[in-house]
Amino acid sequence: MKIKLFFLFLILVSLVSCGKEEPTLEIGTFMEFSVPAGLSTIESHYFIQENTPILYDSQLSASGIDEASIEMFVAGRATLIPRSGRDFDLAFIRGVNVFLVEENGKRNELFYLDLVPIGEKKEIRLFNSIVDLKGKIINDKATIETKLEFNTPPPTTYDLRLNMTFAVFAG
Repeated sequence: MKIKLFFLFLILVSLVSCGKEEPTLEIGTFMEFSVPAGLSTIESHYFIQENTPILYDSQLSASGIDEASIEMFVAGRATLIPRSGRDFDLAFIRGVNVFLVEENGKRNELFYLDLVPIGEKKEIRLFNSIVDLKGKIINDKATIETKLEFNTPPPTTYDLRLNMTFAVFAG
């Protein structure tokens, strides 16, 4: 009986201590790019945007958050959608990876969805990675690289928008 009570107590303590930590600050940005018609399904296709604004330093100073108190700066949420409110099916996309490329060429994965579920979709929600981005954003700008893989070749040129949110956790 004592052993059962001990395990019950242990489970309760574990459940109570597991809480969702909310970010101190969220920073949003986006990139837009065009996917030309007829791209191969065999190869991966890369879309690079340099000088993407990620206003890390500006938002910290505007919020009055001391940079020394920052524990982590990580990718939060991302969605891939048609640009300019257009409406078309994204079912031709098989996989999405989004990277932050440092000045030395090192690639840090921000968001991913390796196997996009088959079927009609108007947006693709990506998973975030847990790479700490402190010190990797220079002058509130970064190079963002998006890798797309296709189920079928895009039948026409599509304009896409990648909405991204980053989270700052402070102690």
